Amino acid sequence: MLLCSFLSIQIAFAQQIASFGSTSLALSQADLFVINAWSQNTNPSYLQQLKEFRFGASSFSPLGLEEIGSNNIAFSYPIKQSAIGASLSQFGYQDYSEEEYSLCYSQSLSPNYAMGIQLRYKMLRINDYYGSNNNLILRLGMNTKLSDHFQLAAVIDNPTQATKDKEQNELYPQNYRIGLKYLISRELYINTVLSKEPYYSSSIAVGMSYQMNNGVQLDLGHSLRPFKLSFGAQLPLKNLKIGMASSFHPQLGFAPLLSLSYTSKGEVK
Repeated sequence: MLLCSFLSIQIAFAQQIASFGSTSLALSQADLFVINAWSQNTNPSYLQQLKEFRFGASSFSPLGLEEIGSNNIAFSYPIKQSAIGASLSQFGYQDYSEEEYSLCYSQSLSPNYAMGIQLRYKMLRINDYYGSNNNLILRLGMNTKLSDHFQLAAVIDNPTQATKDKEQNELYPQNYRIGLKYLISRELYINTVLSKEPYYSSSIAVGMSYQMNNGVQLDLGHSLRPFKLSFGAQLPLKNLKIGMASSFHPQLGFAPLLSLSYTSKGEVK
């Protein structure tokens, strides 16, 4: 029973992290301030800060089990003070699977404030008996610069309360997240993120990221409910970045993720 409980936690984690890339996992989901191709999944309002075309692909394999593994690809394209993005995520196996296709729009409203919206089309399939469920889910995000060293961000998942099963009144997860970023220097920052789902206890995550002079990025994170320690690194290779990260659970062990991202040369005009 205890193992099943931990396994259910890890499965839920695998679903949540499917579209976020290695940095998000390494920061234990203290990721509201991450700026990369996966910003559309972590906080859509940050996508507008990208000035080049971005592409990313990642593969997550918790416990080394294909049945609860996930894969995704993500694209982003800047347009003046805004940006658009798209992503595709896949999770599960033959008897239980989820696919998600999403579109994102992000807009800077002032030098210190931005908002973003992601429209997610989710397809859920649970064996032949249950059948399938398709639905549209929203993700809303914002961020604001409080000072040269502090930023505030917030994200709401599923504000419209999209349902998996209308007869059973079963909702897709609804999550409220708010976070504070402390920029210690140009190379080092710390994120703190508080998450709350209705009917569940709040969870807090703390992540730290450091970028070395050679472009190598080192990340470390810790979160509660579920308890996780996470770490990772990104290695630059011309226009590419290779990301490697893993979370660690005392009972379940390591859950590794690999990612590859591409950035075009020069800003898009």
